[in-house]
Amino acid sequence: MSSSRTIDHVPDRIGPELAHLGISLHARLVWSAAVDRRGLIEQYTSYWNDGDVAGFRSMIVDGCVRHDPGSTVPVSLDDNERRFRAAHATYTGLQLRNTWMWEHETDCITVAYTMTVGVTVLAGLEVFRFADGLIAEVWNVAPNEGDWLA
Repeated sequence: MSSSRTIDHVPDRIGPELAHLGISLHARLVWSAAVDRRGLIEQYTSYWNDGDVAGFRSMIVDGCVRHDPGSTVPVSLDDNERRFRAAHATYTGLQLRNTWMWEHETDCITVAYTMTVGVTVLAGLEVFRFADGLIAEVWNVAPNEGDWLA
């Protein structure tokens, strides 16, 4: 199981990374009683770490919209599964750790994560939007070498 911690402010080095996505981070944690977004992200991360395809598919809407710098595309469940399988085939032993999570007043959560593949350590950011308890949209910034905790 991955671990995470909550902070009550946004580190200066992370805020600008999300500004170009049009995401405003609030300086306080917002709790939604309706949807446990933190718990859903922890489960999603667990499925990634375990290579659990069925679990992974169960968390995403068909046609989940993926936002990467320069492109926005709806991704079918089958295409998401292919992406999941390709990542696990390419990066043997891939493990994710959620370093920080920020819940927004909307249905979104931002996750700063560290990915370990063998001796390589990468850090990245993703923003997830939920609809009916499922991941409906993802904004992704490609990871870079390093660890958020370094």
